Amino acid sequence: MVKVALRKGARLTAVIAMLGFAITGKASTIYNISDTGAGGGIGLGEATVMGTLTTDGTIGALTSSNVLTWDLTVQCPVVMWCANSNFTLTGGPGGNSVLTLSGGGLSATVAQLSYTFEPAAYFEILNGGQGWGLGAVPAVGGGLWDVILGNTLGATMGPRSAGNVSVIGTTTTPEPSSIFLVPIAFLGLMISARIKSRTCDLN
Repeated sequence: MVKVALRKGARLTAVIAMLGFAITGKASTIYNISDTGAGGGIGLGEATVMGTLTTDGTIGALTSSNVLTWDLTVQCPVVMWCANSNFTLTGGPGGNSVLTLSGGGLSATVAQLSYTFEPAAYFEILNGGQGWGLGAVPAVGGGLWDVILGNTLGATMGPRSAGNVSVIGTTTTPEPSSIFLVPIAFLGLMISARIKSRTCDLN
């Protein structure tokens, strides 16, 4: 009887530990992307990038491996630079584009996804020759930009200076907080103590 009680206690403790991990473990985060600016700087329409980008839940500086998927709709002003006035960029299994991240400019909080412009660093999502870029984008060939890339150059959404921070995404579904671990751990200790008490009585 004593061994059975101890065995049950061990199993229950393991289940509680697994439950705590499930609740507090890192969860993916979906950011709603919204990047808008004047198209080309010459009044030929508005350039926008809208959609979603999903990370693995990492908070702080991100690398390309932290970005899991994206589904973006790009509107490019009707100018000669863009192959199409509207196109999509998708990433992940079956996606049509590739993300390149150079430097540590992309970062995440529970509520926001932001990009800090740095010399020689850039964030870029490309499908062939068209896509979306932030920073020292190679195709632009100088300076720091927020830009939609097209056949040759693209439609700029604005020049940027080193140190500028752009919030490019927000979320209303933050990842679970580690604060939930406290009551779960306390519950586990209480149940474990009760099992030990019953085991002692049986002994």
